[in-house]
Amino acid sequence: MFSKPISESLPSRMERLTLQSAPNWDSDKSVFSPLASFGAVVGTLRRRKGMDLDGLAQKAGLDSDDVLSIELGLRPLDKLTSDLPALARALKVDPAVLFKFLMDVLTDEGER
Repeated sequence: MFSKPISESLPSRMERLTLQSAPNWDSDKSVFSPLASFGAVVGTLRRRKGMDLDGLAQKAGLDSDDVLSIELGLRPLDKLTSDLPALARALKVDPAVLFKFLMDVLTDEGER
C-alpha cells in the first residue's frame, strides 16, 4: 500500500525529506515559505482530526511521504494543487476553503 515501510520512524523520514529538499542557505530569500505556512495548517488539521501521517495518507490516497512533504512545505505547488481535493476530503474540510487558504498564503507572501 505505501512505498515506505511503516516501521521507518517519523524522524528518519523527516530527516530524509528535509535533506533532499534542503533550502539554499546562501539565498537571500527567507527559509520560511508560504507552502510551509499552508503545511503547518494541514498538520494542525490532521492532528485535530486524530490522524497520524499514515492515516491521512491512506484516507487521501497519497503516500505518507507526500503528506509529510506537504506539511513541511516541500511539496511542489503543481503536485500540491492536484493533491488538494483528496486532502480536503480526507480532512473533511471544504476543498474550496483549503484552496482559498493556499491562494491567500501565496498572495500574502508574494506581496512582501
